[in-house]
Amino acid sequence: MKPFKFELESLLKLRMSVEKKKQADVVLVSSKYNKELFGKESCLDKIKDSSIYVDNIEDQNDMINSMMLVSEYVFSLKAQIKNHESSMTRISVELREKQRILMEASRDRRAVEILKEKKLALYKKETLIEEQKMLDEWKSEFKEFVL
Repeated sequence: MKPFKFELESLLKLRMSVEKKKQADVVLVSSKYNKELFGKESCLDKIKDSSIYVDNIEDQNDMINSMMLVSEYVFSLKAQIKNHESSMTRISVELREKQRILMEASRDRRAVEILKEKKLALYKKETLIEEQKMLDEWKSEFKEFVL
């Protein structure tokens, strides 16, 4: 019996390769989103730290000067937060699109895999039938030989 050969093996390999590329695209965009999220969280932490700093100043004059500087600093951080949020919004749209494309690539690959599984099952069934025929022939030949 000849070994199993799937005629669309090269197509399956191509689709697997395309799917891996799409997975890498999703990972790349996800890392961009996480970078922006980290930047936003970092700004929020700095705002929290600056309010603690002002609260710990005991001299009234130092506190007023520090509050003015900190308020400008906080204003700058809030602008950075808005930039991070707008980037996150833009990137999340891109991420959803990349995920949709990845799902398509996965479906395409899976369709060929299912076809391969069906062809393999059919091959095994035909092989069993052929082997059974051979056994039956040997059995009948053996009976004739013995008799």
